[in-house]
Amino acid sequence: QLKDGDLQPMHPFLLKTRDGLEIPGYYVLPKGYKEGQRLPTLVHIHGGPHVRADSWGPMSTTGVREAQVLASQGFAVVIPNFRITPGLGRKIYDQGFGTVGTKMSDDHEDAAKWAVEAGFADPKRICIGGSSYGGYATVQAMVKAPDLWACGVSGLLVVDRELQLKSSVTDYAGNPASVKQWRRMMGQDGDGWDKVRAISPVYKLDQLKAPLMMWAGRDDTRTPLEQFKLLEEKMGELGKRPVVSMIKDGEGHGYRKPENRLDLYEQMVLFLRQTLQGPAGPGGSGQP
Repeated sequence: QLKDGDLQPMHPFLLKTRDGLEIPGYYVLPKGYKEGQRLPTLVHIHGGPHVRADSWGPMSTTGVREAQVLASQGFAVVIPNFRITPGLGRKIYDQGFGTVGTKMSDDHEDAAKWAVEAGFADPKRICIGGSSYGGYATVQAMVKAPDLWACGVSGLLVVDRELQLKSSVTDYAGNPASVKQWRRMMGQDGDGWDKVRAISPVYKLDQLKAPLMMWAGRDDTRTPLEQFKLLEEKMGELGKRPVVSMIKDGEGHGYRKPENRLDLYEQMVLFLRQTLQGPAGPGGSGQP
């Protein structure tokens, strides 16, 4: 059903992190964008975190699809790679180990700041989003740098990384090699959990200021629904609640049914329009 002109180019850019790494990434602008316009912008964080942001096809990452959906509605989207992303050189990959929730999260902040410096992102209307690792990274970013983000879209999320590695319903928690690998990525030495807890946003939700949209699959075993429910519970204890809380039956780690994807994207566009005072629709003008 796609026609020529429906999809917008994925422009490459080079992210220079605050500690000196140079990491290739991508951004997508809406059709008809004019230089100097400041747009409501989503920084989409890919999953993994040790996967690529720029795959395409039936198994494409959600950021590529979401970028096209949101660009068609007048939003700008940044799809950054970051440290630990494979295929970009040993230095970038190795620098990711021990930095989940810390320097890796700094990279996400740096991508937002790059978009502002590039001239197309409105610094007061930047949202962060993603699923799986990206869902975790979204909530972590919102409590780590609460004044940077105007909102968050967190899918297939994790907020308690210790629970994730101990839970009987996490599909890899019973695999010692997987647990060891994740502990290494989080910089946790020995038998303790102090560093894992330090990068678990569930303990810092008092810092959560911006509106949040959450989505999950009821049958997910990679990032089990207990994480979603835990976040809702802990937000409730603080008198907070997500603006959108979406759970789809018959779905696992990502939505496969077209009707569920459609509902997700429609709800996402509506959430971003309301939160960022974004465009009213294709060709619409955003509020200043």
